[in-house]
Amino acid sequence: MSELEPGTGGPADLMIKAVLLGVVPCTCVYFCALLFSRRLAKRATTQPGRRSWALALALGVAYSVGHVAIVGWPALPPQETMHWLLPGALLAMVVGVLDALWEQPWALRLGTRIALTALLTWLVLRPLLQPEVVDGVRWPVMTAIVIAGVFFWSGLEALADRVVGRPLLATLLVVTTAASGALAAGSLMHGQLAGVLSGALFGAFAVALFISGFSMARGGIPVVALLLIGLAIDGHYYSEFPTPSAVLIGLAPFALWIGRIGPVRRLARWQAGLLCGIGVLIPLGLALAIALGVGASTPNPDPGAM
Repeated sequence: MSELEPGTGGPADLMIKAVLLGVVPCTCVYFCALLFSRRLAKRATTQPGRRSWALALALGVAYSVGHVAIVGWPALPPQETMHWLLPGALLAMVVGVLDALWEQPWALRLGTRIALTALLTWLVLRPLLQPEVVDGVRWPVMTAIVIAGVFFWSGLEALADRVVGRPLLATLLVVTTAASGALAAGSLMHGQLAGVLSGALFGAFAVALFISGFSMARGGIPVVALLLIGLAIDGHYYSEFPTPSAVLIGLAPFALWIGRIGPVRRLARWQAGLLCGIGVLIPLGLALAIALGVGASTPNPDPGAM
């Protein structure tokens, strides 16, 4: 871990600050957006249950606030790869809001995921794609990363369509918290940015406890998915985020499918939830152990991106 500037506080203080930077804006924006949505539902013919646009808006705004507070305003165009996460979050927010408000063909939704994932991957990896870079990234590798990212995003969307909203939101909260710890082992700044996302999900969860029929489908997934993809790529190539940790964290939320298996569905709810929870926590624990091991063996990793 790099040395901290005087007066900035220890790593734990900085991580707590990052989480709060996500919690407070997300809770406020989500609550206000839901009130606005309820008024619209009373006045117009909008479907009252279609409130995922509020979640997309809250997550996007909360991450943007936290990103600027931690990293600062990016130059135009951004000069550091880490700064591309901010416009990525805003684009994903817009996609989530539009997805929640208007029915879109499946092919268009898939095309949007491919385009955004490919764009953010290219922007983050662009310095390493130059032919003169000795240990750079080649196009086949970038293509494989994009395909993996699209599968991850699409898998989360499928989960949101089939899994009750609050368990999925709680799972993503745990996943992003683990990702924050694993990223912080190599780069405190990457860990803080993941902490902002984790804090935003915590704020959303606090509000969602009071929403009947809460769902993350159609709007709640894009910001989370694209930011996790971007943080994993930037953390891996410009810091010390190991590939096995990224893969394990990416696979962890899909342990919720255990609850859809026939014999498990016949169990009591708490038993099925326990099995799903164990399935989520095992890969996350392994991911953290691997990242902490790599971080401990590397005395002074780069604290940020290029």
